[in-house]
Amino acid sequence: MGTMGTWATLRRMSNLVRSSLTYVPLRQTAVELAVSLYYVDALDTVRAIRQWVCSHYRLIGECDEMLVAPEYQIDEINHKGYFAGDCDDCAMLVAALLASIGIPVRFRAIKITDTEFEHVFTEARIRGVWYPVDPTVPERTVIQGRKSMVVSI
Repeated sequence: MGTMGTWATLRRMSNLVRSSLTYVPLRQTAVELAVSLYYVDALDTVRAIRQWVCSHYRLIGECDEMLVAPEYQIDEINHKGYFAGDCDDCAMLVAALLASIGIPVRFRAIKITDTEFEHVFTEARIRGVWYPVDPTVPERTVIQGRKSMVVSI
């Protein structure tokens, strides 16, 4: 895909998230998680949404890059109880849920080797600090790469 292809994918992901923010079932899910769990701190809300996505997501690989809109993912979760996708789909769902309740988010793509960008995840800005939010890895995993690129939503 190369660097230009990765930039294009991250911009498309950002556009899909922005267009999903008015989708009522998505926002309703985020609000219910934030309110029903009685979290008063934004970081606790981020953790609650990460955990919810972990419990409703099945990570699968892709041969060809295909982005699935957060609206479709929420509908699948509401219908089947889960959604199966890769790291970019998961990042978009996390970003959409957080952004729909006003938490600033961005995507970070990383290279682990010197070849292609291999992974993407969401970062949430809480009290001026960007925190990684990646349900595809165990919580508190340090996510590092040789090189990264960031696209805000």
